[in-house]
Amino acid sequence: MKLFFIYSGLIVFAFSCKKNPIVIEPNPKFTISLNHVVETSHLSLYKDWYTNQAGNKYRVRHLRYFISNIVLKRNTGNNVFLPVHWLVDVESELSTVRTWLQNVEGNYNGISFFIGVDSASNVTDALGSNLEVQNMAWPDMMGGGYHFLQFEGDYVSKDTVGFAMHLGRNSQLVKIDINKDFSVLKNGTNLKLTMDLSEWFKNPYTYNFDTDGNYIMGIDSLMQKISKNGNDVFQIH
Repeated sequence: MKLFFIYSGLIVFAFSCKKNPIVIEPNPKFTISLNHVVETSHLSLYKDWYTNQAGNKYRVRHLRYFISNIVLKRNTGNNVFLPVHWLVDVESELSTVRTWLQNVEGNYNGISFFIGVDSASNVTDALGSNLEVQNMAWPDMMGGGYHFLQFEGDYVSKDTVGFAMHLGRNSQLVKIDINKDFSVLKNGTNLKLTMDLSEWFKNPYTYNFDTDGNYIMGIDSLMQKISKNGNDVFQIH
């Protein structure tokens, strides 16, 4: 009889648990997905040829860069800061998506971030010993720290020759500031950002490989042109 009552009690308890489960609400996921284009064409590495503002015909072999100090902006000024050193390598699709689990649900009127890393982090070995990060190292003889951008490929002059647009000095940190409304919903949001590579070669400066040069690393005037052109390479789509 005692066993019967114990068994009956367990059945009642089991049914009551099924009727009234404890639900733990997850924080809404906030994801940023990056897309890369050249004007209206999807970026195709090694293969497709494009033409820049100066009329140079070029193709892209590598595109790597850091994103850091992401700020989700509100009209109220109660902004959300997402500290991150996000290394993007277009050849690795996994590196073009980043998700945060902290609760940032709400309405926003824009987003800002850096292409590159700020001066406090732009110090040799500050970001650890990960091989991918180490491959972004800026030479110690040139000040150390990290490449903010490695944008490399080929262009057609008299012959097909290589080009490398590299940024890495603190004065060339690229500030992106996009003013466009978006919301992070209760069930999560995927914010899609698109980089148009053609913008690196125009506005405010038309960059011409034939007259400006095809390698800019260590040449401050050329790095400044590219970094200034970078302010509007990203848009929300």
